[in-house]
Amino acid sequence: GIYNLPVLRALSTDDGTLRALLGSPIDGAERTQARDLVRASGGIESTIDDARGFAADAADALDHVAPSAARDILRSGVDHLVAAIAAQSGV
Repeated sequence: GIYNLPVLRALSTDDGTLRALLGSPIDGAERTQARDLVRASGGIESTIDDARGFAADAADALDHVAPSAARDILRSGVDHLVAAIAAQSGV
């Protein structure tokens, strides 16, 4: 399958348990175990931290754009996106 960044980060510190679970289709208890392993790994938090960094870079880039409603909307959109992702993941 195709794994997202939190899963890839969890795999980088995995003792083999997560890798074994993801080697074939999973459901039910296995899915819950894999999710719990990814959450416990810190991969979600570090990915959100990266997103916050990218958002800060985007906001800094907008400082070079002339003040306008469009610039303000872009800035608030970036802030909203990162906040929504963090809230949904419980971070």
